[in-house]
Amino acid sequence: MDAPTGVTALRTPSLALHGFGDRLRAARLARDLTQTEAARAIGRNLRTYQRYERGELYPPLPTLAGLAEAFGARLIDLLDVSST
Repeated sequence: MDAPTGVTALRTPSLALHGFGDRLRAARLARDLTQTEAARAIGRNLRTYQRYERGELYPPLPTLAGLAEAFGARLIDLLDVSST
């Protein structure tokens, strides 16, 4: 189960998601987590998580919130809304 019913992952980034994969990877590494551990923490499979880090797929808001919580980061920092 990759996305809750009625929630669609984004395939086209908004300005706030530009560079998201790099910020996501940095946050994961700061917590010394593997991609597999990160994927499990948010209830996604490894392939989906890898696509988030590569910028091929952008998570829906509930997943973004889960990522921030799993990495001890602020959602606003993962999104980098200061660049918009």
